[in-house]
Amino acid sequence: PHVVDTAERLLAGGMAPDRVLAQMAIVLTTVLLLAIEEEDDEDEDGGGFDEEGFHRELDALPLPESDAVRDAFLAVAAEHVAVNGEELLALVAERLGVSTDQTTAMQLIDQVDELLGGAHGPLVWLADDTTVSAEAIVAGLVLTHRLDAEEIRTGCLDLGFDLAILSWADAPTIDGQDLQPHVHDDDAVYWSGPEGWLGDHQPGDLLAVAIDADQRVVLEAVGGVPTPSPALVAATRAAYDAELGEAGLPVPGRDLLARMRVTDRSVLSEPQAPLTTLCTEGGLERSGNEVAHDATVWHEARRLTDMQAIREAVGEDDELYDAAIAVIHVCDILHEGSTLAEDQVAAMLDDLADLDVLTLVEHALLDARPAPDRTGPTIAEVLVGLARRPRHVAVTRYVAAIQSEQDGDAEAAEQHLEAAVAAAPDFPPSTDRLAWYASDRGDATRAVRLWQRLPLTATAAADIAACERFMEGVATMNRNDPCWCGSGRKYKRCHLGKPVMPTLPDRAGWLWRKAAAYMERGGAEALDAMWQVVTARMDGEPQDWAQALADPLVVDLALVEGGWFPRFLADRGVLLPEDELVLAGSWPASTRRVHTVTEVVPGTGLTLTDATSGTAVTVRDRTLSGTVAVGELLCARVVPDGEGHQLVGAVLPLRPEEAATVTEALASGDPLQIAEVVGRLERQPA
Repeated sequence: PHVVDTAERLLAGGMAPDRVLAQMAIVLTTVLLLAIEEEDDEDEDGGGFDEEGFHRELDALPLPESDAVRDAFLAVAAEHVAVNGEELLALVAERLGVSTDQTTAMQLIDQVDELLGGAHGPLVWLADDTTVSAEAIVAGLVLTHRLDAEEIRTGCLDLGFDLAILSWADAPTIDGQDLQPHVHDDDAVYWSGPEGWLGDHQPGDLLAVAIDADQRVVLEAVGGVPTPSPALVAATRAAYDAELGEAGLPVPGRDLLARMRVTDRSVLSEPQAPLTTLCTEGGLERSGNEVAHDATVWHEARRLTDMQAIREAVGEDDELYDAAIAVIHVCDILHEGSTLAEDQVAAMLDDLADLDVLTLVEHALLDARPAPDRTGPTIAEVLVGLARRPRHVAVTRYVAAIQSEQDGDAEAAEQHLEAAVAAAPDFPPSTDRLAWYASDRGDATRAVRLWQRLPLTATAAADIAACERFMEGVATMNRNDPCWCGSGRKYKRCHLGKPVMPTLPDRAGWLWRKAAAYMERGGAEALDAMWQVVTARMDGEPQDWAQALADPLVVDLALVEGGWFPRFLADRGVLLPEDELVLAGSWPASTRRVHTVTEVVPGTGLTLTDATSGTAVTVRDRTLSGTVAVGELLCARVVPDGEGHQLVGAVLPLRPEEAATVTEALASGDPLQIAEVVGRLERQPA
């Protein structure tokens, strides 16, 4: 009856039926969740559903509209400029006529607070729980920023650090024209403006930037280079120290500027040196949009990021999370030079050798982050020195190998992997990686035999398929199969019992597979490069990530147009046979093109004519030449193979009406644009 009475009361007040239902549903959800949380907290049956509390929350309806809550926040924050966070919530509730005992309404107010206090919102949260109105403190504020050539070329003014406090404006204008705020996934933020709005300036110019209460932006070039006064440098460092607080984490430029203005409203009221310069003079190091005074601060930030990533990866598996965090904690202690009892180290290495734990902590253990002691041994070197049992030797040597790869020393990594496999041949990560090294060196027999010890993965299956035909004796071939060399004779009458000596053209496909394997085993950065291609092609996230990443076009575009092929040569070139290294060096120049098939010799090859230049090239190919016909259009990459030419990567058939669109995308050289165009054509109805 109480629900019905509430509904009739709200309807009689003029509220639409869907809004009535929505508001009552919010109340019900809130009270239900509170009951569940109480049971979880007490680890036993709680008081159950609070029916009286539910009735009180219904009686307090209607809830204020979110726009009204937002306006109240901005008004109260502007009046006080800087106010304690809890006090701000109470003041907003009072302005809205809401009692702080109203759970549902206060949760709504808190949610709006979180939205407004985001990285670029109109409220700034400082370390001591002070909330600052960005609009209020930028009144009279003049910031400076040194332009670079990219900003002038693109017409995009960087608001990441020097001008960070200005990012609160959601409708800025300049000379009566709109500036468009943009925020990227990596938290980069900038304004883009009308064409040529930065064109009157030169790279290196110092620009003074101010914004008024109506979000009108004023730009003015600063003559000369202001010398930062010692007092201003000291104020910058004092603001940093205040924001560093007990957390000991890097301080964003936005928070630094807010703290300086809260402390002294007159500071930065005329053009001064950029915040970047003030930080440098104050002994602070900038990385991205943050600053820190020494490496321990960056280390702590990295540690918290790792912990968050691990929690997101394991979900509610507390046992796995605890094991991973324990490994990181013990390694941090060891890395700082402290010693631990032998049984503590052994227990940690037992956890580390668990493949699930190793996957979670591998990145955190490597020195991708600034460490407290960069001149001392890496954590990988420390762990190698402590390992005694075979499985401990295997996992620590594996971590050391990954560390050596990051340091650009593939040969040292290979030595670590040899030691790991010698200690524990059944440890999958090191065995798989050593097989990869054997393949890159051209030792197909050893590579396949190592991979055959392991459960078969999609990556290993592709590697084995590329290597098998080059094994000594080609153990997997039957005597009466056609010989691997392509002579057309049976294996028993051609290469049976003879050492496999493949020519360079025979190895072209294997060489391309080595480059693809580099992407697939390249870690988070390589995966991100392929992920961007996938999402561009799919126009969003695919339903099956594994299938999408296995598409040959994804690796192809990331490798060549995406710029990863030179990195492959730099990192793995020392392992490749010399003739393969020379050949691979010529491949990045072989751009993907649209070709017309002008001649076909089934089982042998085909002639392709470039649809743009008219240049014809004959390519060696035993498979595709048996399926295509003269006159067909192919989007393909033709590369030299040491004697002639071959196709590598993905080959895409095209309809005549698609050729111009694809050719235009290929001319851009942008892997994401090419992927987007191909994806759009694939989604068209046939």
